[in-house]
Amino acid sequence: MSYQSVEGLYVAGQVVEVMDLHDPTWRERFIAIAWNNDATENELLAALDDPNVCVRHAAAMHGNATERVWLKALSDPEWTVRETVAKRPDLTEAVMLVAIHDPNVSVRIAAVKNPQASKHVLSEAWEDDNLDVRCAARDRLRIFNRVGFCSPHRPV
Repeated sequence: MSYQSVEGLYVAGQVVEVMDLHDPTWRERFIAIAWNNDATENELLAALDDPNVCVRHAAAMHGNATERVWLKALSDPEWTVRETVAKRPDLTEAVMLVAIHDPNVSVRIAAVKNPQASKHVLSEAWEDDNLDVRCAARDRLRIFNRVGFCSPHRPV
């Protein structure tokens, strides 16, 4: 079974039912995004406006998500959606820099622990007010530098 378009769920070449981003039930809207390998940037952006957090998560995690989708997801009111974006291994540095300044500590830590976090992103995190974020940044920077990293301005 594979989902091929927003118009329908295909099983053995037969349309079984219509999946619609405007369906009144959140499960159908979730499926319309999560199972749609051909979802466009505009469909993902529209899904990020959905009232249901599961649909917004599906859009943030989607394989076709672009930098515009990630940036919009990072403004989501639900911190778990923003954390989902911060954990993506394919983020650009520009998106990482937004995530590293999120008001939620969990989102910032997820960005620091992201394997794609650059030295620049980690250096920004090193200046964070939260001790957990600074410690996570210190640990990642040690991996980069293979030696301890310390700052007289921000003791850890």
